[in-house]
Amino acid sequence: MGRNDDADAYYLKCMKIREAELPYPNIALGGVYYNYGVFLTYLGRTSEAMAYSQKALDNYKAIDPDHPRVGDAYLSIGQKYVEFGDYRAGRDCFLESLRIFRKAFGEKQERVGTIYNLLGNIYRLNGDFEQARIYVERGLEITRSVLGPDHDRIASALTTVGDIEADAGNYPLALDAYRRALEIRRKILGDDNPNTAFLYFLTGQASREAGLPREGLPYLQHALKIYGDSDMGESEDMANVCASLGLTYLDLAEYAVSLSYLRKDLVILRQLYGNTHPYLADSYSNEGLWFERQGRLDSALYYYHEAMRAMSLDFDEKDIYATPGLTGIMLPYQFLDILKMKGDAFAERASGTKDLEAALDCYRRGGELIDRLRSQYRSQGAKLFFQQKADPLFAAGFRTAWRLYEQTNDRRQAEAAFWFAERSKAGLLTAALQGVADRPFAGVPDSLRLHAENLRSRISGAEQQVNDERLWPSDSTGRQLSLLKSRQTALQSSFDSLLAVLENRFPAFYQLNYGTATASLAAIQHKIPDKRTAVLEYFLTNDRLYTFTITRSDVNLSAADRPQSLDEDIAYLRSPPDRTLWLREPDKAAADYLSRSHRLFGILIGQYLDVSRYDRLVVIPHGILSYMPFEGLSSDEGVDFRQADFLVRRCAVQYANSATLWAADRENRSGREKKLLGMAPAYGNALAQTNIAQDLNFRGSLGPLKFNETEISQAAEYFPGSILLNGAAATELAFKENAPDAAILHLAMHALVSDSLPMQSRLIFAPGQDTLEDGLLHAYELYNMKLPAEMAVLSACNTGFGRLAAGEGVMSLAHAFRYAGCKSIIMSLWPAEDEGTAKIIARFYAHLADGLPKDEALRLARLDYLGQADLMHAHPYYWAHLVAVGDMAPLRKSRTIPVWGWILAALALAAAVRIFRVRKS
Repeated sequence: MGRNDDADAYYLKCMKIREAELPYPNIALGGVYYNYGVFLTYLGRTSEAMAYSQKALDNYKAIDPDHPRVGDAYLSIGQKYVEFGDYRAGRDCFLESLRIFRKAFGEKQERVGTIYNLLGNIYRLNGDFEQARIYVERGLEITRSVLGPDHDRIASALTTVGDIEADAGNYPLALDAYRRALEIRRKILGDDNPNTAFLYFLTGQASREAGLPREGLPYLQHALKIYGDSDMGESEDMANVCASLGLTYLDLAEYAVSLSYLRKDLVILRQLYGNTHPYLADSYSNEGLWFERQGRLDSALYYYHEAMRAMSLDFDEKDIYATPGLTGIMLPYQFLDILKMKGDAFAERASGTKDLEAALDCYRRGGELIDRLRSQYRSQGAKLFFQQKADPLFAAGFRTAWRLYEQTNDRRQAEAAFWFAERSKAGLLTAALQGVADRPFAGVPDSLRLHAENLRSRISGAEQQVNDERLWPSDSTGRQLSLLKSRQTALQSSFDSLLAVLENRFPAFYQLNYGTATASLAAIQHKIPDKRTAVLEYFLTNDRLYTFTITRSDVNLSAADRPQSLDEDIAYLRSPPDRTLWLREPDKAAADYLSRSHRLFGILIGQYLDVSRYDRLVVIPHGILSYMPFEGLSSDEGVDFRQADFLVRRCAVQYANSATLWAADRENRSGREKKLLGMAPAYGNALAQTNIAQDLNFRGSLGPLKFNETEISQAAEYFPGSILLNGAAATELAFKENAPDAAILHLAMHALVSDSLPMQSRLIFAPGQDTLEDGLLHAYELYNMKLPAEMAVLSACNTGFGRLAAGEGVMSLAHAFRYAGCKSIIMSLWPAEDEGTAKIIARFYAHLADGLPKDEALRLARLDYLGQADLMHAHPYYWAHLVAVGDMAPLRKSRTIPVWGWILAALALAAAVRIFRVRKS
């Protein structure tokens, strides 16, 4: 440290001389600011480094805004933003740096390639691996063309490729990239260079993560030798290798060797960082894991607790039952892991309620932390964050609360379990909205939205600066720490005030991005309108199926083993009938389906409810259950679909992503004039031959829809003044021009729902003549539209078949329509027969015109279809695909006679008058 202190003093002395002698701005003055910022970054004093990098930037920009030194300063600041976790600001800095370097040097320049590599890393951290690959490959191409194939910059870019593939779980590709980078380093730096050792370490670590610990051992041991033979034997890099070796030997069940390496890691980090540091917390967590694998839970809990103490700047409690608050946590994402591990150890050790309550406290605190981090999901890779951290914690919290409820029969524990279930479903929605916050929202001024994003980023940076100052004080008086804390408090106060404005003026936007309110069981009971309505909420784990059965008078909780055939049964019930089997053995085909249907009816409904006592069910599905319409489940078995006792014969069913959203739906009512916009594009065979359906792994075919024009024409007969746009007139631009004024939107067109990127899901309109619209209405575009419709009918194929990941429910175009203002959605869950859908929709509107609630109108429309269907077309595949979501209130109180009805009535009256005249004469 002595040499670092000397260097620090020399930098400050040089800076003082140049500030006194050189005019402002000046390249040399900017240079000392820039270099001192680099030096402070090396020392880990990131907040101070940021300040000097900013001074360098201001100096250079005053000389020439497009000077290459400005690009260097943006590059340095961008890297610090990445360290703060503000990836959006980091990306913006890198893009500005890229613009400047390309203007100064052209595309084929070394620094341009480096920035492409850094941008690729940003997208990796965002979880957008496809975009990350594009940027890194471009950077590799440029760097190779400038520096040749065997340069250290090539090795760095290949390392980023390996990081991308490792994060994406593509370990063979990750290992290939690391090994290629390793060979370059060995060739140009030698086999005993510390930079080469780093790639040995990465290769060994990736091998362990790939489930190949034995293959990774030689790489880790070689890295250990290189560091040991150099002056880095007590370095952070050496500690990382020891930790990875300890975990590798733990996977190999060589416990003594494993513990020796884990202990060495801990010793090095204590020497480097004292008692408080994120890396030290990680080391304690690894030792806790070692003891947990041995079944020594008392010791595991001790080490997990020590990890909490090492991660928190405000917590020094030694009682393992104590849990720190959420202030002063250095790395919240890593702290979430510690909370989960400690909670798991308490839950595993529990023989009574004390340890279970301690576990629940850990999980609840984790849930609160997730809510705090919720607005950062998008900047930390929303889907990966939810899959890897949030969802497992919610599931563990749910199971623990359920165990406590079973032991105590305490309603508070039932409420806790319900809270975890609802928070899980809210997190799924947030994860699906990755990237939407970067786009405009309808009615929300960009200035407010961007100001909120900016404040959030500045708060994150301010918190990091406070933590840095506490770890590495820049003065002995504490004045700098006090100043930084005051800035943090002021920023948080500004952000809280802005959130209050957003919540008051733009409640839908606020709830989508910042709201964390969760309805209680009691609140859901209060929202149930009558004793003939029941709510069924499900929560699925890998091995259990949990059910809340909620009525106005009672709440029942039930748990059962998850059926081994659940996924297979649901896939079967969604599949079209085998026509060959139907022709040869129709009774067997029907019996096979009804047997599975009956089994699932008993598992999901029959054991909880006597459906004869209810007229309406509200289903809150979870995971794979989101893919299945419950109306097609049968309470009996048989061989004839026309006689089967399907649930549709007993109850109307509606669906919601969460009970909290369902309760909010019931508060929305409108008395708008009922004007329908119907759209039915014409699709030629050529569209089915394009690659559009393969883009982003879309499901569904794109063949012609023969009955979509008939469908919207029949719907329009009940709504005078309807606007019908068929064929080439059904363009995206026409939709955007007419939809805001319609009370009913009926879109009989193809929809493509992305499995991997829900916000890229899209409706396919007729191609337009304008250049502003591409004929593809994306889900993210709907968030910037105002569609105050009473109902949207999305009868297109696969409208509701969204992405399923880590228990995710259906996240598709349907939610985007609801955010835009549509109070209810009728959507399809699979590609259905065009003609049958048109028949059901026609009857649906007829029953709506009689003043029935939407779910009841849909139920009766299905029964009308079943009443005239032949044996095969009575199969639920042909009628169960349409489901109702949202506000089910009737559209109107009394029936409106269709136009053709008035014509018939007029003809009948004319005939009657003529008959009367003839008789009179």
